[in-house]
Amino acid sequence: MTRSNNPVIQLQNVDIVQEQNVILKDVNFAISQAEFVYLVGDSGAGKSSLMKFLFGIIPHQSGQARILDFDLANIPYQEKYKLRRKVSMIFQDFKLFDRWTVYKNLLFVLKATDWSDAKAIEHRIDEVLSAVSLENKRNRPVYELSGGEQQKLSIARAILNKPQIILADEPTGNLHKDAAEATIRLLFEILQKEKTTIFLTTHHHNILSKFPGRTLLCEDGTIKETH
Repeated sequence: MTRSNNPVIQLQNVDIVQEQNVILKDVNFAISQAEFVYLVGDSGAGKSSLMKFLFGIIPHQSGQARILDFDLANIPYQEKYKLRRKVSMIFQDFKLFDRWTVYKNLLFVLKATDWSDAKAIEHRIDEVLSAVSLENKRNRPVYELSGGEQQKLSIARAILNKPQIILADEPTGNLHKDAAEATIRLLFEILQKEKTTIFLTTHHHNILSKFPGRTLLCEDGTIKETH
């Protein structure tokens, strides 16, 4: 098993199974607080399945899997919202509400996670929009944003509740080179400022040298440490 000090993610002998198909077998690794970790591998290797497993979308089947204080083997469905207050996920296809404004997309998340103080809500939305340089897009509908701006908005949404972990599934997948680099730079800044653990999949291998981090390889139906 890959060992890490004070792990916030720890998997031991985990099989990831989706619709009775074993996607990944005997997965063993650990990730520490404030680590920046890449997950690389061919398309279809199982990277997205691992991210969905950690976010509680794919159910636990075997082995030991802990993320923060949560045991994924024993967390009931109705309790998963507690996990998702501390763990955010950035999806490949953004999963934004296209017809809603930037502001309304963020407001929806805060309301769904029990924010009720109007001043606190406004302040936090202003904070995250400033962090991703979208303050001048606050009242624009999402469909009017560029791909890079939509990715920034998905990051803003992910950091609203100041999560301890961000899972990012191909956050640069649909972006050109400059926008991809800007996205990774922004995630690096979040890590440095908030001490957030960031675990992301990418096929932009040039990014690994520009923004160095630990790298795991998804290959041959399991996860391996690269050296």
